[in-house]
Amino acid sequence: MTIDVQKYLVLSMKILLLLLANYKNRKTKIMIDLGKQILKNECPNCRRQVSFIANQVANNALVKCTCGQEIQLKDDGSFKKGISDINKAFKDLENTFKRLGK
Repeated sequence: MTIDVQKYLVLSMKILLLLLANYKNRKTKIMIDLGKQILKNECPNCRRQVSFIANQVANNALVKCTCGQEIQLKDDGSFKKGISDINKAFKDLENTFKRLGK
């Protein structure tokens, strides 16, 4: 099963815009973990949408469609690294926002 990386990057950009929009309210702490984001893909058997979280892809989890079809998620390591890199970038950005107000 392939994951649409472009859709995942668009989601990351939306989260970044949310962070920027909430910058004025510095008391708001936004904890973002892209590994907890819900992703969807089509079941190869029945074509229904199967939901799973990003960390399941990174951990090569086995997910099950409602039709009973088991789907093995696979990551060559790049998805896990991408989640880690993006989470670090968001954490760094949050720390930068904190320093701007001081």
